Amino acid sequence: MGSRKPLIAGNWKMFGRGADLAEIGALAETIGAAASKIDVLICPPAVFVAPAAWQTRDKPILIGGQDCSPNAADAARTGEVSAAMLADVGAIPSAARTTTKVMISSVRRPKRRWPLE
Repeated sequence: MGSRKPLIAGNWKMFGRGADLAEIGALAETIGAAASKIDVLICPPAVFVAPAAWQTRDKPILIGGQDCSPNAADAARTGEVSAAMLADVGAIPSAARTTTKVMISSVRRPKRRWPLE
């Protein structure tokens, strides 16, 4: 088994607006050649996961969800976000800590155009 790259992750909490997504592009430029030695993960609020995943499709930045419901099945759970929903908009869950409902995700580069069609 090979060695893992260090993971540097940032959680936006409940901060940010759509205009702040431009900072992700600036971050990608800052990472530069270090991208081969580290993984960088940004976890924006759920409403920004899809546009962030689209914006990072050609950049060395992973996009994840801040919160993921421990319930896998679709159901009437107001305000909950499922792993399937996150995957559908560009984040694929790789590990979920359901006790704290925090999810660290790796990215799937979207195959569709933003806005979602």
